[in-house]
Amino acid sequence: MIGHDQYGHSNYLVGHYISFSRAKKAARNKARMANTLPASGSDIFCVYDSAGECRYRITFDDLPPHLQHPASRLDLPTSLPPPRPTHDRLFIKILLGLLVLPLLWWGKGFYDDMELSGQAKADYAQLRRQFETDRRGDCRNLDWSGYQLMKHTYERELQSPTLPRARLEYLQDKLRYYEDTNYRGPDVVGLLADFVRAELAHAQAGETVAPDAIYTANRNRYLATVKAQLPLREELGSYVNDQRGPAMPVVTNWDFRRLQRALALCEQIRDGSQLVVAFGYLLDGGSGKEVPLDGYEAEAFKKMITTALARQDVQQANALYQALLSYQVMNWYVYNDAVQDSITRYRRFLDDHALDRLAHAQALESRLRKLNPHEYSQEYKHYRERTLPSLHEGPTQPTSGSAKNGNTHD
Repeated sequence: MIGHDQYGHSNYLVGHYISFSRAKKAARNKARMANTLPASGSDIFCVYDSAGECRYRITFDDLPPHLQHPASRLDLPTSLPPPRPTHDRLFIKILLGLLVLPLLWWGKGFYDDMELSGQAKADYAQLRRQFETDRRGDCRNLDWSGYQLMKHTYERELQSPTLPRARLEYLQDKLRYYEDTNYRGPDVVGLLADFVRAELAHAQAGETVAPDAIYTANRNRYLATVKAQLPLREELGSYVNDQRGPAMPVVTNWDFRRLQRALALCEQIRDGSQLVVAFGYLLDGGSGKEVPLDGYEAEAFKKMITTALARQDVQQANALYQALLSYQVMNWYVYNDAVQDSITRYRRFLDDHALDRLAHAQALESRLRKLNPHEYSQEYKHYRERTLPSLHEGPTQPTSGSAKNGNTHD
């Protein structure tokens, strides 16, 4: 509030107030007492807001007659001192926080050290049994050595650039890979082995093979997934190693909470592990070189199919299409949804040559179900069951021509 002396033509500060209503009340009380003769020359009192705008103006003449006299007790609201920096308030809050934190820490430590009893102890025992024999595998297998191995493999791969490889060496490694994995499907892998032998016969020194899109995508997915899992595996591995001693005679709240955390980590790691894709195969039982798992095999089958259709050998082309789909579904963790492109091509091929799509789809499904059940995981079975039915779902549009007219399928 500012007072204005009409005779001296000067302003003076009356005081700062916490609200507009209190300042307005103080201004009215100040104006009640005439300080000049005549009274019309008394001081003018103005209330300004924080933006400097005048919100209220009053003088002695503005008051009703019953208020125009000196009061024995004006009962003015207390004027606030000028605003002060808030550093002192912030300091007090920080000080109080520093005083409270040790109390909270002490209380947490006291609670953590309390021994479990009654139902809480029984719940801990049940969770412990669940941890020892998790429904999807033993969580205790995710120990510190497993974490160290994954970390070493990840760091080695991260530091290894994916440079083009010599084509001759690449084809030789592919042949060794087919020889190692021939047991999985001799009728399928044998076709690939024959194809790569023919390519080796014409391979020239100095030719190179660059990483393809499938290999690059799977490698990037592996690196991203493992990077996210490593901190979780480190924490769980540390817990597992701590629990390998004799049974604890006393179980506390801290032990219970740590076990709950370990179970949650185990579940999270196993869910994420399904996303870890393979992009390389180690020869010689894991001690040899790494063969890239990529789209080479799919391209090899497509070339063989093109050759068969050029000879108008529909039966051979059909067998090669089935071999291609068998290989891609068997190696679903490499090809993922790329198999859908092969299914679309195969459906179009069956329609163009008036072949019974349902019969061939059932034959392929039967063929894949005969694979060694111990070789493939439950995830593979789920992938097979949701992928293959699309072979005989809905019609496809025939192509503008067919192999009978001299056109070939890529």
